[in-house]
This record gives sequence, C-alpha cells and structure tokens, in this order.
Amino acid sequence: YQRRVRGPNRWKMRCILQRCLEAAVTVDGQVVSKIGPGILALVGILDWDGEGDMEYVIKKTLHLKLWPSEEGKPWTRSCIDMGFEVLVVSQFTLPICFKKGGLTTSNANRPDFHFAMPPTRAEEMYDHMLAQYREEYMPDRLQAGVFGAMMDVSLVNDGPVTIQLDSRMPRGMYDVCSAEQLRQETARADAAEKRMVELEKQLMELTGVAVSYTHLRAHETPEHLVCRLLLEKKKNKLAQKYVSKHR
Repeated sequence: YQRRVRGPNRWKMRCILQRCLEAAVTVDGQVVSKIGPGILALVGILDWDGEGDMEYVIKKTLHLKLWPSEEGKPWTRSCIDMGFEVLVVSQFTLPICFKKGGLTTSNANRPDFHFAMPPTRAEEMYDHMLAQYREEYMPDRLQAGVFGAMMDVSLVNDGPVTIQLDSRMPRGMYDVCSAEQLRQETARADAAEKRMVELEKQLMELTGVAVSYTHLRAHETPEHLVCRLLLEKKKNKLAQKYVSKHR
C-alpha cells in the first residue's frame, strides 16, 4: 500500500540545483536577475514544509562540493569555497503528481500541483528563505526570481551537473530502500493489487457496486473496504457473513 501514502509522511521540500556558467531570469522582456558561475536553485515548496526543510535546502546549496580543486580533484569545493553566485527561483511545479490512469490517458497526464503550498504562504516562506540565504552567505552573491511571475529562465549548465534535493531524504539515494526491500515492497503491492481485483469481482457479484483500490481509506484493508461498502448498502447480513468467512 506504499502507493497510497500521502502528505507529510512522504514528500517534503524539493529543489533542483544546476551548476552553471551563467544564468538569468527575464520578466516581461526585462532581465531582473543574472549571475555568472554558480548555482541555479529551483525550489518547490510543499504545503507542510517548515524551517527544517528550508534550512536543509539552504545548507546543501551553499556547501555541496560541486567543483574541482585547483589541482583538478573533482567534487572538492563548494559554492562558498569558490565565492560563486546563487540564483534562487520559486518553482511550484516540482511537487507534481498524477491521477490514476493509463500512461497515455488524458486524466493521467494532466499535471496536478495541489501539494504545493498556497501562494500567499509560499511567498512568505520564499522571502524568508532568501533572507536566510543572505545571512548564511554574502548578500551580493545572491539573486532571485520574481515570485508568481511568468519568467524566462536561461542558463548554461556546467557539466552538465544537476542535483535533485528532497528534504525528507537528506542523504539522497542512501535514504531510498535497498534493492531487496524495493523488490519486497513491489511484490507486496502487486499481491495487494491482485487481491483487490478478486475483491472487486466479489463485491460486484454481492452488491453490483463497481469499486477499485482507490476507494481504500487510510489503514483500511481490502476486506474492511468490502464490509464497509456492504454496510453502506445496508446489506448487513451479507456483511456479517463476509466477516465470518474471512475472520
């Protein structure tokens, strides 16, 4: 049932860092911010993000060792070490999600951004984040986009080097389950889905109600779902019979 996990238990603040030779933001034909060598940070703020998530993104942006040393040893110097610039742009599309459906269906390919923090609160956090960047680093080294504006963002990616941050996984891929755990989770999810198909057929035969695993509530098993729907249909005897059979 991992596919059904929602909210703060799963996703946190997201950020895409791109090591660049130069980057710029243009609004209504006017260049509003521009940097030379440094980092372009695209920040996606989610509805439940807080100070800890913001601090994680700021620290990683400034301290990640993305540049080589003077001797040519890779991944040894950070943005602070190099004295480079940072361009921060709010990117509400990073917390994207997709509805259930086939890979090519219209419903499954319409972007959904409802996990993003509402604009008023997000702008406050974005401004707070910029202030924190300036406290942590040289204020004149920080540039920003225009919150909520339609922006043309350009950059020359150096490498290319692109880093994805998620504050819920502070150690990156080390925080993702192992290959064996992933295999086990996938097997459990497949088994649950197969069981759900069987229950859908049973429920259709019993009540004539079409149901899918998307009807499952939090902490509800497929068997509980069947009983609940039977009771909602006032088929109490069938529900009791079903409970006795699956006890």
